[in-house]
Amino acid sequence: MTAERNYIVGTTTDFVGGLGSGSFYALYPSIDLRSIGAHSALGANYAFGLNRQYADTKSHVASVTFSRSSNRWRLNLSGSVQMTPDFTTFNVLRGIAFDPQGGFRYLFDPVAIRRSSRISSTSVGADYVLSRKSTVSVSGSYSQRQYRHQPLLTGRLSDQYRLSGSVAYAREQSQRSSLGLEYTSTYYHFNQFGIARSHAINIEYSHRFDPTVNLRAHVGPSYTQIGAKEKYFSYNASLSLEKLVQSNTFLVTYSRSGGESTGYGYLSETDQVRIGANRRLSGRTSALLEITAFDSRDKTTNKYKTRGTAVSGTITRTLNERLSVNVGAQLYSYGNVSVFGFSQEQLFFSLKFREPKLLRFSK
Repeated sequence: MTAERNYIVGTTTDFVGGLGSGSFYALYPSIDLRSIGAHSALGANYAFGLNRQYADTKSHVASVTFSRSSNRWRLNLSGSVQMTPDFTTFNVLRGIAFDPQGGFRYLFDPVAIRRSSRISSTSVGADYVLSRKSTVSVSGSYSQRQYRHQPLLTGRLSDQYRLSGSVAYAREQSQRSSLGLEYTSTYYHFNQFGIARSHAINIEYSHRFDPTVNLRAHVGPSYTQIGAKEKYFSYNASLSLEKLVQSNTFLVTYSRSGGESTGYGYLSETDQVRIGANRRLSGRTSALLEITAFDSRDKTTNKYKTRGTAVSGTITRTLNERLSVNVGAQLYSYGNVSVFGFSQEQLFFSLKFREPKLLRFSK
């Protein structure tokens, strides 16, 4: 007998107004599908954006995820497409928090020219439980970024794609800690600049101090080859600390990449810091704070240096099961990027209408 599968369709609409260099308004409707079975789960989401701050006023973001598990295997698939001039603001105005497990993303958006780029991503991962303490994981991902053909972009922003694969082994050292080893190989293709390859080996460590506090870290050497002649050794590293108490979360992360694409120029060494906090202030009121900063230095011509900072804070007041109001502020800038230098400060107010269970059915 086939197990029953449950389906839930929900919708959300954000009506946004604000003040920055001038007044603006925006509209963000979205639809969400969730399907849960005995051993698998499927999710799909589409969000549309209409924001008059940009030359390309319309945004489209769609994503699909699928997972399936058995006694020893777990399979994860995901895919997404986004067309928007400013993905960071697209999420901030909708009250969407950064997902630290979201995988690779381009750090730079050419917000200054107010034009959309297209990013397509696909990933697949499989975990196999060797024993009660040991797991082997294999994963692969593909990301592509396409800019509109404009003379302003030549020599700075290139259409590109990135293909990456990894294999990892992890073993529990105790009830609270685990140690692992991962190898990753990545291939890059830039239409304007050429190709590049990188290889990295990371030692991974995680520790749970108590049920609410987790630490994760990795460090290891990397080797990057740019074109036929440029080669160099560097290292990758990351350190994250997360505290979760009921609905309150706090996360701080530092990461360093020895050779990666940011979306601007060619491959770069990049340092990045993220701080995120979500706290319930009362039964109906919550606050969200996010801070991100990165510094990137390219390894070829030394002309693609860039820095970026994004700070946002939102206070949400739930009025009833379907309606909430949000008040927030955003500070956002890019530096050292010639014509793409950008700075934005804005205050915003939004009304969010949710129908999380518009349709429910089983098959």
